[in-house]
Amino acid sequence: MVLCVLVATFAMVHGVNAARAQEPKQQDSKKQRKKVESDDRLSWAVQNEKQAIAKAREFLGVSAKDAPNVSAKLVTLAGHEDKTPFLHDQLIDRPTWKVVIAKWRLRLESAAPKEKDLYERTFDIFVDPRNGNLLKILSRWPKGIPPIAPRPPADSAEEQMNNAGLEEYHRFPRTKPSINLLQALDVVLKDGGLGSPLATKQILAHYVVWSEMRREPRPVWAITLHGIPPFEAFGGPGVPVDARNHFRHIVDAETGKWLSGHTSPQPITPRPQNTEATDG
Repeated sequence: MVLCVLVATFAMVHGVNAARAQEPKQQDSKKQRKKVESDDRLSWAVQNEKQAIAKAREFLGVSAKDAPNVSAKLVTLAGHEDKTPFLHDQLIDRPTWKVVIAKWRLRLESAAPKEKDLYERTFDIFVDPRNGNLLKILSRWPKGIPPIAPRPPADSAEEQMNNAGLEEYHRFPRTKPSINLLQALDVVLKDGGLGSPLATKQILAHYVVWSEMRREPRPVWAITLHGIPPFEAFGGPGVPVDARNHFRHIVDAETGKWLSGHTSPQPITPRPQNTEATDG
């Protein structure tokens, strides 16, 4: 009987001591869980600037040697800083890697020997840190050049694209594109017809799963050339310049085939007064 009591007492004391020994570990574990809950960076696919830059270069299609002026930082886009139709809510109010490639000119394989990029460009490349998805690539409007009417807000763009051809951006693809943006721009130069990437003032690109009337969803590069020399109006005289100084090209991101081109969405606001048209 005494032996049983001693054994029970020893077990109880041992259990208390063991529990006390575990307390610091449990507290540390709780702190770690709270840290992960408040900042999930530990689970991000792209955790630091170096990884973000590598991703951005891969999507754009440039090496460190070809584009050495690069930087990266975490930003949070406000609602007015993005106009991506259908996927707007996935870009705003959350941490996003912004990679800047500055002082750089396009070099496209299909360009004629004397056909050069007219502008020294700065590209802002936005990458989702959680999964490494490309959110958008936007070149900045050239300094000192008067702006044109800006792109419409996301909700207006969605309505216009749907009305024009049942177009939709469904999601950001989970797989890498078979062709990078430079290769897609080369397709636009070679096969697109309207607007040259080497002459446009601003480039906006999205890698998305896209569909339109009579076309099933597929990964594409949706590339808007914003600020091209105005093309001849399809609808005859009287079509405003701001309705024909931009063009959106759709390039199959798996086959590299040019699929279609669109003037939608059209601007709905008056010509802006500032000289930095960098809306996304």
